[in-house]
Amino acid sequence: LTEIVSIVEPQIQDILSPASFIQGFAPELIGDPVQPEDVLNMYSDTRGGLVFYNYELKSHWIISATVYQRRVYIIALHGTALQWKRNFDRMKRTALSFCILI
Repeated sequence: LTEIVSIVEPQIQDILSPASFIQGFAPELIGDPVQPEDVLNMYSDTRGGLVFYNYELKSHWIISATVYQRRVYIIALHGTALQWKRNFDRMKRTALSFCILI
């Protein structure tokens, strides 16, 4: 008999926890490490069948990330304090509109 082995594509939650992900990628994304107290909001959601990790940071960053076909896809939006105050909802909608067409 020939066995067929199906390869399951890993999703983001199969690789890292939300806290580990932001701690690992933050230095490259925002130029500094992120401490737990720097994270205002951290949650996951599903878009187009993929799980996304989402972050809002005190340093005025909104980040959304996923994994597809063993590659990491990230959108990172940053604003000044004034931009954050005036356009936070727009920035958040932009980050949440980020998806991978599969």
